[in-house]
Amino acid sequence: PVGFYQLAAPKTLNRASEDSNQYTTDSKVDKTNIADFTPEEISRLKQGITRWDFDLFATSRLTDGHAMQAVAHEIVTRHMLLHELDINEYQFMRFIIQVERHYRRNPYHNASHAADVLQSAYCIIFRTGFMDFMTPLELFTILVTAAVHDIEHTGTNNNFHKNTGSEMAKLYMVSILENHHVRVGLRMVQEHELLKNVSRNDFAEFKFMLVAMILSTDMSNHFLLLTNMRLIIGTTVKKPNDRLRIQRIMMLVLHAADISNSAKSWDQHKVWITLLCEEFFRQGDKEKELQLPISPSCDRNVANIATLQIGFMQTFTKETFDVMDKLLERTITQYGRPYVPFNPWQDCMQENLCKWSGKWKSLKYEQINELLCETEGPRMSIAISVSRSKVRLPRMSVPTSRPCGRFCTCCGILKSSKNNDEEETSVNVEYSAN
Repeated sequence: PVGFYQLAAPKTLNRASEDSNQYTTDSKVDKTNIADFTPEEISRLKQGITRWDFDLFATSRLTDGHAMQAVAHEIVTRHMLLHELDINEYQFMRFIIQVERHYRRNPYHNASHAADVLQSAYCIIFRTGFMDFMTPLELFTILVTAAVHDIEHTGTNNNFHKNTGSEMAKLYMVSILENHHVRVGLRMVQEHELLKNVSRNDFAEFKFMLVAMILSTDMSNHFLLLTNMRLIIGTTVKKPNDRLRIQRIMMLVLHAADISNSAKSWDQHKVWITLLCEEFFRQGDKEKELQLPISPSCDRNVANIATLQIGFMQTFTKETFDVMDKLLERTITQYGRPYVPFNPWQDCMQENLCKWSGKWKSLKYEQINELLCETEGPRMSIAISVSRSKVRLPRMSVPTSRPCGRFCTCCGILKSSKNNDEEETSVNVEYSAN
């Protein structure tokens, strides 16, 4: 057996010892974080797994930074996928734990981002009713693919690898990072023998779908992907069990989930953006040190964060979700099922556009203090404290006029009660080093 984090009450929450396969209740989450949640709050998190406003940051705080374990286990358990595919529960969770450990501690492209994409993709297919047309193998594949889609991401983009002649760039001509994610993801699936009990044809189908979906997350393929999806919208379903059509839609769903931070509520969106910008700026710093051209949006001295976000939402995110909405409606109705519109992302994008066009429209790196202060608590919950990183983000202090207890209600910063000279002492929740 192997212990893992779950969306569960304290009595059933456990974790394996780092040095053995035996269960132990000596879990960091039991002693530190579980006291911050009532049983009702944990139950709401568990039930909220199907919601677009699912609180990943609270889940990460509850699980001590291991949200992927809790989210993956909750979804496969709800739909009895492991039973359907004859997969041992502990075998699957060993796989998820190792996937989580293979994510690097980048500000944005980390295991928490993968957990967010996993839950977002699940929410889309579940709430729109598209999941009713998927086989258990297809559902399992999109969940596994979401979990591994950015595995071993370096925190730099494909252009950086090309310009620096990295080892990855020597292996792959195009979609450098995405091809690496495919290779590592498939290797780990095979090492853990996840699908050893399915037929050879089913495993070949699994590999085909995983490769296609991960490659669809390459932003250089964005416009080609949307063009193909628009063509599908204009076609009629020729047979009631068109698997290829279903699997193409899965590619779009994963791509949408991957860029969905712009389509989440402002409270979530602004957290992800502070992390994403920090990762971009770190790449820009590296490019400057190597005397390479600084990639667009990676220069912390000139980048206007609001302009970048408005442009990305209008050019990429909104178009992607618009096409996905039309494609899902067209497919579901053609299959003879009533379509119940579910598109909360449209309101979220409109709210975010208003925010970036209003208060934050002139936001640049040197003005980011206030946004960092607003997002400090959630960012720490996924083990990334940007304000205290080794790269040059401005350090924040909290005036003594604000509440000085353990949790500051004004700015959401977890603070030590021994706070001297107005200097903040943050409580970090970090991933296990193992």
